[in-house]
Amino acid sequence: MDKKYFTKHLLLSALYLITASAAFYIDDNLFYHDIKLVTLMLLSTLLYPLSRYFTTASAYKLTGPEFWRKDFFIKGDSTGINALFIFFCLVFAIPLGSTYLIFMILKRG
Repeated sequence: MDKKYFTKHLLLSALYLITASAAFYIDDNLFYHDIKLVTLMLLSTLLYPLSRYFTTASAYKLTGPEFWRKDFFIKGDSTGINALFIFFCLVFAIPLGSTYLIFMILKRG
């Protein structure tokens, strides 16, 4: 993973955080009163790029890149699949991103 990939997906995750914050604000559920929720949301935002990279790399290793070049993923309407993938990576950003971060630190050391 390079800095460009990390920065791009960190900005996207910040956009998702802003969108979720706006939705909470509009609904008058002021989430920032619960410090645990705020901490989880910020951690998820910071670890999203690592989670996305780890998930993508694992999928490529398990199935191979040619699987993802099939007609369904290229020609079909894959916006729903992309949305589910982004949601999966956001929900599991803390465990997957932390796992990948620890792996990277141990690999360097």
